[in-house]
Amino acid sequence: MYDIPLLLIGTATDGPTEELVDVTSESQFLKLFGGYQYTAATLASGTTGTTLGGAAWGNEVRPLRLDTDGAYIDKVLFELTCTGTAVTFSAPGPSMSGVVHFRYQDVPGNSSLIHAYYQARSAGVPITVMRAGGVPATGTVSGFTFQSRYAGTRYNGTIVSVTSTTVTITPATGTGRICTYTPVSDIDLRNRLLIDQDRGRHGIILLGPLSQSAFTVPTGTYTLSGGTNGTFSAGDFLDLLEGYTFEGVNVVCPLGITLADLTGTTVLSNVEAAAYPILIAVQASTSGSALSGTANTSKHICSVGFQTTYRTGTVFETSGHAVPMVAAMLAHDTHNLSNAQLPEGPPTPSYGQALLRLCTTSGHTLHYRSVAKGPSIYRAVTGDSDWPVSRMRALQQLVRAVLEPLENVLGRSGITRSYLERQVDAALSSVTAGTVLDWDLDIRGDTIYAAIRFIPYGEVLVITAAVRLGRISS
Repeated sequence: MYDIPLLLIGTATDGPTEELVDVTSESQFLKLFGGYQYTAATLASGTTGTTLGGAAWGNEVRPLRLDTDGAYIDKVLFELTCTGTAVTFSAPGPSMSGVVHFRYQDVPGNSSLIHAYYQARSAGVPITVMRAGGVPATGTVSGFTFQSRYAGTRYNGTIVSVTSTTVTITPATGTGRICTYTPVSDIDLRNRLLIDQDRGRHGIILLGPLSQSAFTVPTGTYTLSGGTNGTFSAGDFLDLLEGYTFEGVNVVCPLGITLADLTGTTVLSNVEAAAYPILIAVQASTSGSALSGTANTSKHICSVGFQTTYRTGTVFETSGHAVPMVAAMLAHDTHNLSNAQLPEGPPTPSYGQALLRLCTTSGHTLHYRSVAKGPSIYRAVTGDSDWPVSRMRALQQLVRAVLEPLENVLGRSGITRSYLERQVDAALSSVTAGTVLDWDLDIRGDTIYAAIRFIPYGEVLVITAAVRLGRISS
């Protein structure tokens, strides 16, 4: 069974869609998902400013110019400043004029993987991400299609020029450099494109009825279009739950989706029917006193009722949903979650003692102001008062301990009950999230059920859990 402590699902301007990607470093993450935006401007002598296509995150903008091969090199503009979309600088002289490409990042919204990554990384938990939505840019002639490797508007405008002997790729701004090929066959061209794609020279692939022995791609100009960045909704999240198994994922955080978005959908019934008890962390639909009238009723959902500020003290300081940060804290450990110090801040709004108790009873996880620790989690709860997050995390560890040894025997014949019990007993002995008092396997037909009595870490309450584990052959 895979072990994925935290899965963030959201939007991005670049990168693969509906694929699990383990984040190994900030540079790896940004290179794959943090596509820059570019605004081109022709600067004549005496020009003192221009307007970007969108607000620059942190008012950080970098002027660049194109080299002869399409690669970017720095362009020097003196006294450069940026405020939102407005860029100003000292008037260039005649030798400094020409086309300048201003590179910047959009301010990330609540559904953005970039927004979530910068919050979640402070908890120190391994992060796995999945980009949702988006359509690749394409250009098609007579059944042959040149397509962007990843979905995104940034690939629109890429031009592929095909003659009888050569193919020239002129990537859209910021997506690569000009490359020219003299292929001997369609397959040869496809392989060369893939090699240069892996080298980071462009992001274009070839689709079609490819010939092994001849170059048959129709001549002409292919201008790629139709690429979109995509969106992420509760319906999209439901499609993912129905299309994939999330077994082994401890905490799932669907970005930009609130508790109200999941209400009335079949998301919860899908989760409750699964063998592995995943925990979904979402932002509450509202905050403050209004939370007391918006109840969370599922033990599979942790509803976060406050906002936070992240990247504090930098030019990129931004406020937004706090759920990515809280989800990472919940995924980091199986206990000591209540009263845990928040790594980012300041959280808003503030909650007094009476409102804290009232809203927590309604199934929402809130923050409080600790004199000793600063902003901290008040109680990490779900929508079921009998199943706070710590107990759900303990249950996950128990279920994992039972499922992992059984994965190798499900569907096999000749497996005895005593063999199963020895494997499960050895796995349960390594559990640290609680103390296992006793357990029992019950085989009904071709389905295995496990009944486990345990005491969660730091508690005196005995919990009895019945879990349907899977099917075996007769």
